[in-house]
Amino acid sequence: LLGRRRRTASSRSASSSRRDPVPDASPRAAPVDDRNPVLRGLEDAMAAAGQTSAPRSRFTSAASGPASMRPSSKDGAEPSDPWDFHAWTHVLAKVEAEAAAKPENVAPAFEAFLAKFPLCFGYWCKYAELEKRSPLQHHQEGNDDDDDDDDADKAAATDAAAAADTADAEAAKTKKHRDAKMAAATKIYERAVEAVPLSVELWKSYLQHVKTATAGLASDALRATYQAAVDRVGGDRQAGQLWDSYLEFESERGTPETVCAVYRVMLGKDASGRTDDLWRRFKLLTKAYKCSELVGDDDRAALVARFRAEKKESDEEQAALARMAGFGELNEQRAMEQLMKEAELAKNKAIQRRHQRQHFESGVRRWYFHVKPLDEPQLQNWRDYLDAEILGGAVSSKTLTSRTAGAADNTTNNTEGLSSSSEDAAADAAAGDDSADAKNPRVRDTAEERLATVRHLFERCLVPCALYSEFWIKYALWARAALGDHEGLAVIERAATTFLPRRLDVLECLAQFLETVGRVDDARSVYGTLFDRANDACTEQHVLLGPGGASRRGASRKGGGGGGSSATSTRG
Repeated sequence: LLGRRRRTASSRSASSSRRDPVPDASPRAAPVDDRNPVLRGLEDAMAAAGQTSAPRSRFTSAASGPASMRPSSKDGAEPSDPWDFHAWTHVLAKVEAEAAAKPENVAPAFEAFLAKFPLCFGYWCKYAELEKRSPLQHHQEGNDDDDDDDDADKAAATDAAAAADTADAEAAKTKKHRDAKMAAATKIYERAVEAVPLSVELWKSYLQHVKTATAGLASDALRATYQAAVDRVGGDRQAGQLWDSYLEFESERGTPETVCAVYRVMLGKDASGRTDDLWRRFKLLTKAYKCSELVGDDDRAALVARFRAEKKESDEEQAALARMAGFGELNEQRAMEQLMKEAELAKNKAIQRRHQRQHFESGVRRWYFHVKPLDEPQLQNWRDYLDAEILGGAVSSKTLTSRTAGAADNTTNNTEGLSSSSEDAAADAAAGDDSADAKNPRVRDTAEERLATVRHLFERCLVPCALYSEFWIKYALWARAALGDHEGLAVIERAATTFLPRRLDVLECLAQFLETVGRVDDARSVYGTLFDRANDACTEQHVLLGPGGASRRGASRKGGGGGGSSATSTRG
């Protein structure tokens, strides 16, 4: 009897599966309209998420997207749910294991995954390495010509006199395909460092690839890559090995001038805690070489000019010194003295900055992206760290904790709490530096350095916190206050089109920013998308009461009430 029931259930299941209609996998034709491309990309991303109801948890996978977003999985190219990170890891592991036999599956799978999770630097490296190890046939170009060459080679193989030429042709073909693989991997790495520019490990992998690709060639390409790497991540605590590799490269293939240039930059940026040792090594370098060997002519002249300006030396005194014997040696000594002075100032400034940020840096336990949520102490550390940099670095963690305790509870789904706290951020960004320095003397930065420091910290924060809307909105509000409306809009567009296309608070903020810059039609379109995805009265009321005029226009378009208080200017 039990076996009969099982067979009956199996037959019913089979017949039910046969009756289920097969979803149409052909993509729908995109409607022709004149909307902004960002809005079209936003709606496509949200359609891919398949969300038609209230917002889901930031760490919960969305429902499966439309059939056009789910290609056939018989080759394991993409999971049925394109937003399921853990399912992707299994798919990519299978693709990697079968890369030698099925190299054609590598690019589609990794491209689809990295389009949704672009901050996963490890998968960028895997993608590039798989491209380098793929079979030669996968990178062949001009198949017809290759077939003709193969026929010619077969004919020539019958002739013993042509055997050497055939071997040379095969070697040339192999080199051509190897160069094609290296070029493909280089393009992947270039895209990777643009997507994840603050990953030290990614830059290390990229540099190792460039070393392999440029072996036996000139050093210009590798030197340019080193310079780009230290420019992006040279101030990271984990960049010590990167700096050592750069110094080793210049010591072997550079000149004393290039080595000195690395030390001068390194003393002002290195955050690995070994500044005293670097300073000792730099002094040994200056004792081993003359200033003319360590800096170029133009740089040396600039050093002398700055020395004269600090000494307030007049033109008459300079002319009198020029008539004296040994004037050249005097300028050489002055340039070296100024070089040492500026390097020491940069060193002391870097040490002071490191001490000011030591408390916050010790709280950064995850510097990479992952879908696993951060615990509350790490989130609070990032909030305090950002506020400290916006205020100028002269504020204690205790003060920041009390200052942000009220606003932190409202930052996830309520932009009103964020907007009120952004008023303080705007004031701090504009005029918070002088009072902070008066209370706590510290290294004074220029306005450009302050903006660059805060912006860099926001970008660092949004690697591990990329799935937290509060930090994106905070970044956008600061950028609007400190850099302008369009800079703030660019930030919130990144969040809405790439990282958080399903978050209603991010979309609401995007609509407000669009309205601020005068793109009312685009703002109305985003508000319409919000209404389409709000399935309960509470969410709809939140959207109605939050924004200003454009929300009421969107409400009238939907036939809803136009009530609600008007928003203040700080709310966009």
